[in-house]
Amino acid sequence: MRDKIDLFLETVDEQIACKLCHEKINDELRGHIEDKAEDYRSYGLSEEEALGRAIRDMGEPDVIGMELNRQHQVRTPWPVLGIIGLLLVIGLAELVMFEGGWSSLSDLAYSLSDGNYYIWGLGLLLLVIYQGYPFLLKHAGMVVKIIGIFCGVLVVGGFGQRLLASCGSDNMTLYRLYSSGFQTLILGLGVPVSAVCLYRRRAGGCQAIMLLTMAQAVYLAALRLSRGFRPGGSWIPVLCLLLTCLGIELYMAVKGWFGGSAGKAIAAAILGFAVLLTFWAAPGSQARELWNRCIYPEAYAANSTAWDDSYNNVLIRELLGRAENFGEIPLSEEELRSYGTGEWYYGENGTGHWKDQRSGETSGADSAFSSFSVYQEYRSQFLKNPTLEDILPDKYQNNYRAAWWVFHYGRIPAAALMLLSISLPATLIFLTLRIRNCLGRTIALSGSLLLTLETLIYLIESMGFQFSHFSNLPFLAEGWSSITITALSVGMVLSVWRYDRVVTEKERKGTEAAETAIA
Repeated sequence: MRDKIDLFLETVDEQIACKLCHEKINDELRGHIEDKAEDYRSYGLSEEEALGRAIRDMGEPDVIGMELNRQHQVRTPWPVLGIIGLLLVIGLAELVMFEGGWSSLSDLAYSLSDGNYYIWGLGLLLLVIYQGYPFLLKHAGMVVKIIGIFCGVLVVGGFGQRLLASCGSDNMTLYRLYSSGFQTLILGLGVPVSAVCLYRRRAGGCQAIMLLTMAQAVYLAALRLSRGFRPGGSWIPVLCLLLTCLGIELYMAVKGWFGGSAGKAIAAAILGFAVLLTFWAAPGSQARELWNRCIYPEAYAANSTAWDDSYNNVLIRELLGRAENFGEIPLSEEELRSYGTGEWYYGENGTGHWKDQRSGETSGADSAFSSFSVYQEYRSQFLKNPTLEDILPDKYQNNYRAAWWVFHYGRIPAAALMLLSISLPATLIFLTLRIRNCLGRTIALSGSLLLTLETLIYLIESMGFQFSHFSNLPFLAEGWSSITITALSVGMVLSVWRYDRVVTEKERKGTEAAETAIA
């Protein structure tokens, strides 16, 4: 007779597309059948007859399966996927136009070959959407261990690079690539894993918050101890990490999910954030200098070179004032040459002063240009027929994309692009707040908050307020790191949304146990 129960459950399972909820549904149905059979046995029926009537009372298994499939069906957030598709089309179209155009198939193939990171990003996004949430719940501990190993390698590698430097070898290329990849891992996987660990330890209240603060401190210490670490270059990723973790902690505290007093949890979260930010902004981090370069770039660009980011901020602000509502900014050939060579700022009638390289004050890309006249002569050879592309900062298509749209297409098209970019994290936050599963909502909040911060910071920096290295503009900013972080963050939010009807949990406060289908 037990075989009849199994056959009944198998028929039900055949109608339910999501296999993740089969075990949970089978346990519930089996419990109902056994309870009914027990009732019939109490009236004197035999074991076989009692189970037969109990199964018959349940109804047709295929009908039950179809109804349960409707209730537990995974969801596909088509509006978000539509926004992502539109952003990808814009990014690829601009890449093609910038690299070589589409005048021939060979030109198109060459242009698309430089955008192979889009293929990687799209594949990773789909993988995370379909498997990210279940994988994270099952293997969060393993990911924490991997991140810990990466931290150790970062520190040990830093000391190894110092040793090589003392021996006269100072090749930092591979180590800096590793450091960049490590920061990508932290933002892409470290943030959602932190959300999982924080939620699972929420019964500890302030203790859980302090543990997360200590984990962040270990990461910051590893960065500081790493060889070749440049504090200014890591400011934006670190700031996004700290603010995202703070946002998760405050949300959980306000919802009353921590054990103990909500007020104490809020105070612990703010205190931990302040301590970490103070540590990161300590002497040697260039925080004050970076802030001044962002707000008052003229003070630095006036005694610098055209290779400096401060000059880029000054140039962009100058050009923004001349932009049109539609169409390319109107500049004569003479003006294009003046902007292209820096004559408008470092020439006789400009307010800037070219830093003399012979004094030894600077080095790097512009070390060969001992004076502005040398630089001007060098730049003039590329300005025979000057265009707008010739006067904008390096990598304008990536780092200054919003400003580029203002200059090239006009203020209104640029505003439309910025609204489209902001609509993605805004929609993700909207979906996050509608997720019923509390653990899932916490994980989704981490991804949507991170993406929101990166998008807003990028747009602000792009408009002539560059603070540090640029953050990420979802599906538009070029590069492997940018597309990886975006795919992981967006994919995890959509994965939680997709499985929200499958992985269920009752919202409870304090130390009560969570009823999670996947753990």
